[in-house]
Amino acid sequence: MREPALDLKGVSLRSADLPPLAPTDLGAEPGEHVALVERGDGAALTVMLIAAGFSRPDIGRVIFSGRDLTDRPPGDRPSRWLATGLGLFAAATVLDNIAFALPDPALRPVERRRHALARLDRHGLAALAALHPADLAPAEAVRVALVRAFAGEPLVLLLDRPFLGVPVAERPALREALATMRREHAPTVVERCDDPGEALADADRVALFEAGRLIQIDTPDRVWSSPVSAAAARLTGEVDLVAGRLLHRDGDRGRVATPIGEIVGTIFGPLAIGAPVTAGFRPEHVDLGPVDPAAPDIANRFEADFLDRRLTGATVRLRFAAAGEEIVVVRSDRGSRRHLFAGRTRLSIAAEDVWIHPRTEGTP
Repeated sequence: MREPALDLKGVSLRSADLPPLAPTDLGAEPGEHVALVERGDGAALTVMLIAAGFSRPDIGRVIFSGRDLTDRPPGDRPSRWLATGLGLFAAATVLDNIAFALPDPALRPVERRRHALARLDRHGLAALAALHPADLAPAEAVRVALVRAFAGEPLVLLLDRPFLGVPVAERPALREALATMRREHAPTVVERCDDPGEALADADRVALFEAGRLIQIDTPDRVWSSPVSAAAARLTGEVDLVAGRLLHRDGDRGRVATPIGEIVGTIFGPLAIGAPVTAGFRPEHVDLGPVDPAAPDIANRFEADFLDRRLTGATVRLRFAAAGEEIVVVRSDRGSRRHLFAGRTRLSIAAEDVWIHPRTEGTP
């Protein structure tokens, strides 16, 4: 069995200068892409700094491929760090920035620059070789910084929101460039993402952090469709939440009394009958209009009043009110005539798309 490329064992940190991190176990396999998602700068930032060697944990160990490097500085670790500031040398050309990162100390300067130019050319950046970082557009600077990071041939590449300063419309091309470089060099990538959609689209696993703790780590599909808590659901996208009390359970299937009627879904966590709970579901999973009454899994049907419609580009966001609760429905935008509503509308959702979580402070 292979050792994880990066294995954080029970690391925690409480510091006046950094967000607190509760004891955390987090590993990344060779070649795996693990994305960390949180709100703002929280425990995931602390995890990244501990992995890079910029901060030392109060307890726990930092292991790279079976080697305990907890007490080693960043330069003595088989990792490279790339953050929002990119860290390009302002006084050096793009070519010299790449040449400096090449790991072979035996390369003569002329060979080093030749290898650097070949790397730039491979990624369509040779025309930028003589420029300085200040001459680059934001997306160009990120591409150059990625080439430089991969040029160092790290075992683990630590990405701390490097795309943050790039216009949203230009990010997909950068994500594709990152994917191409990953396929070429196959390092382990641990990335703190500011966009959960990018984390879900690109990572092999997604780790969710809330209030200083790792609350869930799983595949993107599992994190999206089976969040372990309302907080986890909110970290990866919009969610409809309705408060209620657990009426009945049969294994992991439960029935909840709510203001909009009884809701059936999947129970997460140990819950007793009568416990306060939150029923949650994705706006994308709510169906509009009449449904086949014989449909076996459409256990949740309720009437709602249409409030408003908001176009968000590729999707349209519809708001409804039901017994004082707001329900959001998201649909692909297929033209305004396909989404005209007035008065009361029938909404329905499959039981398999509903989660029942213990109610916590801050949730309905």
